[in-house]
Amino acid sequence: MSDIGLTPSVSNIILALQRINASIAARQAALATGLKTQNSLGGAATFIAQELKSQAARLQVRKDDIALGVTTLHGTLAAIDAIINQVESMKDIANAALADNDDQFRESSAEQFDDGIDQLNSLTNDAAVRGTNLIASSPSTLTVLFNEDGSSKLVVAGTALTASALGIDASADTWDDDPDIQAAITDLNDALDTLRATKAFFENNLALLETRATFTEELVAKLEEGAGKLVNADPNEEAAALLALQTRRDLSLTALSIAADSDRSIFKLFA
Repeated sequence: MSDIGLTPSVSNIILALQRINASIAARQAALATGLKTQNSLGGAATFIAQELKSQAARLQVRKDDIALGVTTLHGTLAAIDAIINQVESMKDIANAALADNDDQFRESSAEQFDDGIDQLNSLTNDAAVRGTNLIASSPSTLTVLFNEDGSSKLVVAGTALTASALGIDASADTWDDDPDIQAAITDLNDALDTLRATKAFFENNLALLETRATFTEELVAKLEEGAGKLVNADPNEEAAALLALQTRRDLSLTALSIAADSDRSIFKLFA
């Protein structure tokens, strides 16, 4: 007698099992990788997700540049605070000399004043952040790009805050005469006005950069979130689908067993 092939019912169940097993493998891969199955991903969704991720990556570079700008301005403001303290200390020295007519004291005070000028200049020279010094004798310009094509940006011009730029001159005639000391005090007051105005200028720009940094960080997060919604699998959804598929597979295996037993019973009749 010729061989008897599979009956249609058994063949259909086997084909169904193959599809179920393929779906189970896909769901397991989704759970393992965190990405949706290829069947549930449209070509447009994948393309859009890639574009969103690329935009997020480009803005991340800008975010890092903004962070460096923030750091540069923080460093500059710290230096200005130190210079203000130095100038106020020099003013105290001058006021003390003006109130004392002792020639030796005045001469010593004048020497301290001149040392203070050297310290002030050292502070301005040491205020560089990665080569950018906004208050040196030849100040740098800070340029921070905001968007992807660089059309939106902030340009912060530096201001020289050396002693000569502030109009602070070395002591004259060892401060023997009151007018020399009074002139130095006037110069110091003018310098303090300049320092405080410059500090306010840099603080305003720092506030702008910090606002932009927050905005860019939030935008990058939203872009990444949007891309994730398009391609990332929902673990709960995938787990539920996997459980349902496994249940279908168990039922199909039971059906296959029953169908096979039925076929064997029929075959025995013709044996």
